[in-house]
Amino acid sequence: MAQLSFWGITLLIVFASEVWSQAVPFSELVTADCFSNLFRIRVKNSFIGSGVLTVAVIDQLGKTVNVTPSIASQCGYTTSYDFWGNFEFRASVFSCSSVTDDGNASFAVQLQLSGGNIDASTYLVEKTCTLPKWAPREMLCEANYMEVSVRHSLPPILNRPLQDSPEDWETIITDVAAAEFSLWQIVFIRSDKTKRMLVTDAISSGYGMNNTKSRLVLRSSYGANETEIVMIDGLPVSAVRSSTFFKQPWMVTLIDTAVVCPVDGLTFTHEKITWESPRILSRAVSSAVFSDSKILMGVELQILSSETIARRNYSFTVNETTVVVVIPFGAEGGTYKSHVFNGQYVVTYSIELFLEHVWKDNLWEETRHVIVNPVTTPLMLRSAAIINNTIPDTKIFNVTVGPFLGDVQLINITVGTQILTIDDARLNGYSIDFEKYPNGSIAFVLKVPFDKDGIDVEYETEDIRLYTLNITLGLSVLPWNETFAEVVVVVAAVRDAVLPTATGYCDNYYLYLSVTRGNVDQNWLVFIGNMQVTPDTMTDSEYFWNDNGTHFTVGVSRYSSYVNHEGIDQHGLGSRIVLTMRHKTTLKIMVTFSVSCRFDAKDLIDCFPNGTVKATVMKMSGILNTDASKLALLDESCSPLESNGSAAVFIFNVNACGTARKFTSNTVRYENEVLFFPPGMAEPSYRINITCDYPVSEMLFVGYGFEENPAPAVEPGNGSLALIMRLSKDASFSKFYAENEYPVTEYLGSSLYFEVELLYSEDPQLELFLEDCWASTSPSRTSNPQWDVIVGSCENTGDSQKTVFHPVTANARIKFPSHLKRFEVKMFAFAQEENVLLENVFFHCSVVICDARLETPDTLCARSCIPRKQRGRRSAQNYHLHGYVTSGAVIKPYVQK
Repeated sequence: MAQLSFWGITLLIVFASEVWSQAVPFSELVTADCFSNLFRIRVKNSFIGSGVLTVAVIDQLGKTVNVTPSIASQCGYTTSYDFWGNFEFRASVFSCSSVTDDGNASFAVQLQLSGGNIDASTYLVEKTCTLPKWAPREMLCEANYMEVSVRHSLPPILNRPLQDSPEDWETIITDVAAAEFSLWQIVFIRSDKTKRMLVTDAISSGYGMNNTKSRLVLRSSYGANETEIVMIDGLPVSAVRSSTFFKQPWMVTLIDTAVVCPVDGLTFTHEKITWESPRILSRAVSSAVFSDSKILMGVELQILSSETIARRNYSFTVNETTVVVVIPFGAEGGTYKSHVFNGQYVVTYSIELFLEHVWKDNLWEETRHVIVNPVTTPLMLRSAAIINNTIPDTKIFNVTVGPFLGDVQLINITVGTQILTIDDARLNGYSIDFEKYPNGSIAFVLKVPFDKDGIDVEYETEDIRLYTLNITLGLSVLPWNETFAEVVVVVAAVRDAVLPTATGYCDNYYLYLSVTRGNVDQNWLVFIGNMQVTPDTMTDSEYFWNDNGTHFTVGVSRYSSYVNHEGIDQHGLGSRIVLTMRHKTTLKIMVTFSVSCRFDAKDLIDCFPNGTVKATVMKMSGILNTDASKLALLDESCSPLESNGSAAVFIFNVNACGTARKFTSNTVRYENEVLFFPPGMAEPSYRINITCDYPVSEMLFVGYGFEENPAPAVEPGNGSLALIMRLSKDASFSKFYAENEYPVTEYLGSSLYFEVELLYSEDPQLELFLEDCWASTSPSRTSNPQWDVIVGSCENTGDSQKTVFHPVTANARIKFPSHLKRFEVKMFAFAQEENVLLENVFFHCSVVICDARLETPDTLCARSCIPRKQRGRRSAQNYHLHGYVTSGAVIKPYVQK
């Protein structure tokens, strides 16, 4: 048994079934308070936990009665849970179970906790409250009932009742005359009817009635049959108009038991709560003689001083007709609470307002009218602010999201399609913290490196890339764990863009563009003309395509329709390919590269000494639907002498067909153009130049070339090249496996020694380079799966077992060491879903042949990872630049015992 002392009360708590043994004292979890006409018990959620709390009262006879909603409104009890799960029980000092006299009120309340993690436990709370001096009439407006108590001896019986109209008195007199003797009875008067009933019948109908030695109490719910809503000064009130009497043979004691309570008067804006209540409750005032004794306001059943009201920024005013209370949202005395509605974050603000109004009239000495008004605002949408504190140069997003109320917790983040708990996010390099503000609200601070998965990177312009953080915060509202999400999108611009670069070159048959990727083009699409370059579109013999991730090379046959022919002169046919890289979504052209070359065109143009020019013009230049027969010179009347579907032949004199003439000190140059005008178009869609130069003294012709597109410097040679790839039996590279010895069986992790050689060449200036080498499970070099062992002439940095390059020296077998390359790899096996695949493994290499005689270095031959000579090399232009070799089935791998 524990005994606690409160102001004006003695609180006795008895543990009926177990001893409280929690770390927090019981007195901090269950508290009790006394007020002038109410007493209150509060039970914290931490005491209730996941259990079920049942409240019962013990009456004067020791009978235990569970408090239900109907009993609560009839007997003067109020029960409620706040948004945090804290429980509150209030009882009128005149409640059914209280023992009340003119000086004290005693209560006995039983709290029973069951369910959750405990067995049923009962806690008995017994209290005695010291009462203040009562006014002759006391009115109480609670959340769920209206109550009036009056002194028995007052008011005196007058010559008319206390209601508004004479007709009411006449009705009561008729009912009183017909009433039985020695019984308490009550007459309810509505605007539309009058009803008399015994007090016992009124109690059966849900009204609460009891009396002490000196006071009579009537209690009604707001929804009782005899209540009605009336308007006083434009504000709605609930009124019960009644007279209670006790009839004896020689007299009738008649008592006014009317009670009036405001039922609305609340208005809400985005910033404040306004509560208006009628100042003069006409249904409870018996005459025109009326004077206020005091009007006070309070919060949580406590009257507030004017200084406290001002400090909290409340507004409390009284005018002739109304009492007005204004509470700013978030003001002290109230509480915010978070909620989730339709997946959105919303809040409410709650405050329990209190009014005490004491007045006098010419009938009652004094009336005290107390109103308890718990107010909760409608749901208010709150959008979290996203504060971007990112410093782009640090390449770390720094974002603050909030504020939220303190009952919101961060439970996960979603990046792309991946949901990470807070612990997992931190393990993955995300910094997640929170910031707490003086008012108790919080914000979440996220720091995310730019290189994390889920960060979108988009090329903007010039040297700028846009980094976009698109992350979703998963949040939960306590204590009910309602969930909602906040989407955070933050963009940072950083000057770190590296655009792709290209090198162009040609051989006798192809035009090539080798593009080194930057850091902005990984998802751009590659086009030659209007054809997208993919492994599927580049399979024809007209095209060449190789992509190792860091750079790619595109080759287009000089005879392809995607080659633009720009001009014909004595030196050849000027041809060009244009490569564009386009945005993957909008197809906007991001960069453009081109290479121009001049191919032999001896059969395409003749500049005769007599001034006659014969030119054969190809119908290409990427122009669709060009009819060769419709081609014409500058003078449109000069049409082709003959034409077919792909070419047209012009023969004209240098003094005709619009040919222009230019003089230099020793040369006469004649220029013309072949044009094609689509129907209805003013500008030609096809244009190619024809030029002839005649020396003034000799009338010989020379060719004209394009300055902006000079032909690559190439020194072609002759001969055929062959490549071979061998597997050595040891590191000496002296004995190799014969063709009939394949497949070769090796243990996992053992060393494999490969040698790649250029055969049949006696040119000491040629050097062989390994561009890329890889392994697959098929003899086809394009099959999957694949694993790189050499990338861009270097070991694969992603492999824990590094490739080792071995030097090559001359000996009896090797005449030209530059024609060979050797490397060593560790035996491995392909795996699928953690299972080793017991299959043959084949090794493939792409090879580049370079000519040391050319002084201009070429990026394809400027290797940095293979030992010895690496610089000052250029492709042997008379051979195909790239060759491929493939080994036999090297192993059937199995794990060494």
